[in-house]
Amino acid sequence: FLARSVTGWDGRWRNASLSIRQPDPDDERFTAYLDQKYEHEVKLLTWAAKHRTEFGSWATGSRAVLHLTEVDLARFDAEYNDLLTRYCLLHNKPEPGTREVALRLYGFPYPQEITD
Repeated sequence: FLARSVTGWDGRWRNASLSIRQPDPDDERFTAYLDQKYEHEVKLLTWAAKHRTEFGSWATGSRAVLHLTEVDLARFDAEYNDLLTRYCLLHNKPEPGTREVALRLYGFPYPQEITD
């Protein structure tokens, strides 16, 4: 997600999430950039898993295995991004009682060689 500027209900400019599609995966610079970003994501998820008991009610998570077509997955992704954008607009600055929360959604074909 990248930030884009949008107008809020009060007429002020705010940042909202923006999902972008990946450019040509054969571009070595882009591949190196993604490798670094994914390494960071793995570290973040590993840290969160190790510290899960410290979060109390400040953490949530879910996982699922679905049988979707490419169209279904694209629709799910679009609906998720719409919801995320609405929440980013409504909760875009620190307020009393709030905390910065990391949200991630990953969807990919489930590897057949991995079992739960």
